[in-house]
Amino acid sequence: TPQEVSKNIKTEDVKLDQAKDVKELKNTSQEVSKMLKESLEENRYKEKFDTIPTGIKVIDEILGGGVRPKTLVTVLSPSHGGKSALLSAFSAGFSKQKKNGLYITLEMPEVDILKRIDANILQTDIWKFEEMDWETYHNMYSKIKDRLGKLFVKEYPAGSFSTFDLTKLMYDIEQENNLKLDYIIIDYMGLMKSTRVKLNQGSYLYFKSIAEELHGFAKKHNIPVITAFQLNRSAYNNTDAGLESVSESLGVIMTADVSILLLSNEQLKEQKQIMLKTEKNRYTGKLDKVLLQVDWPKMTFKGVEDNENVMNELNQEFTSLNENLIPSEDIENNNLIDLSVSNLEDDDFEFE
Repeated sequence: TPQEVSKNIKTEDVKLDQAKDVKELKNTSQEVSKMLKESLEENRYKEKFDTIPTGIKVIDEILGGGVRPKTLVTVLSPSHGGKSALLSAFSAGFSKQKKNGLYITLEMPEVDILKRIDANILQTDIWKFEEMDWETYHNMYSKIKDRLGKLFVKEYPAGSFSTFDLTKLMYDIEQENNLKLDYIIIDYMGLMKSTRVKLNQGSYLYFKSIAEELHGFAKKHNIPVITAFQLNRSAYNNTDAGLESVSESLGVIMTADVSILLLSNEQLKEQKQIMLKTEKNRYTGKLDKVLLQVDWPKMTFKGVEDNENVMNELNQEFTSLNENLIPSEDIENNNLIDLSVSNLEDDDFEFE
């Protein structure tokens, strides 16, 4: 009948329209997939990391902007080589950006760490806090406290603190204060205890295990962990300057994402300078050597002006850091300025 024919025609039209819609949808889907693939390929190496600048320009340039989440950053130096001072400066720099942080001290008293950070933030000589009354300090601090992040400094005995304790402490702080921690500083990891290895199994394995535990913690909690490790004096007794000769800390360097070495000598001390050498850098690959000008009373670090020329002039003095062996005749004739750690006394440095 005409009605049935008309009905069949309409049905076929609907099916045809549906087929066109499906085809168009499929084509559209393919185009979107293609665009997405091209976009990913184009931006694969343009990923923006949520970095936290340290506030020390020359270091941030080496790191590609600052420290990154899920990574372990280590600062290595001899005893009294500036490790804790640099960690305090990092903490002050993070706090000025309203970042919330946790600073674990396993060696120095909590109050001394706070004084160092305050000296940096308030730009006040550290010794003046001994003479300052509470009202004066409160007035200084109240003017800027709203521009600072929250900082929690906790002191523990050496050998008593592990990543298990760190996990619980982090959880408690975040829950009790209704905030998210942005960074963790541990001063220093050589005084932590491992959750997996006993010290009698060997110091290399023990400290490497601690570094791996901290690295795993950083990844799990999506947070940067910055810590320090002390270099052995005997490690610099040979003329080959590479850190491959530093047995105990080699495992730490292998695990860390960034390893920074601090060195000084009498001449640099007189100039209130310290040498920073980037030994490992997974961020940018830059393995630079730079000089830092240090204001010890205010606990601030900054790059030395005309750094390249100064480094060239001092290059011979840091022969112990070169990769090539020093000619034996130079050693016999004592023509070199010896920067080995064995010849640096504790009083050659201003601060730990």
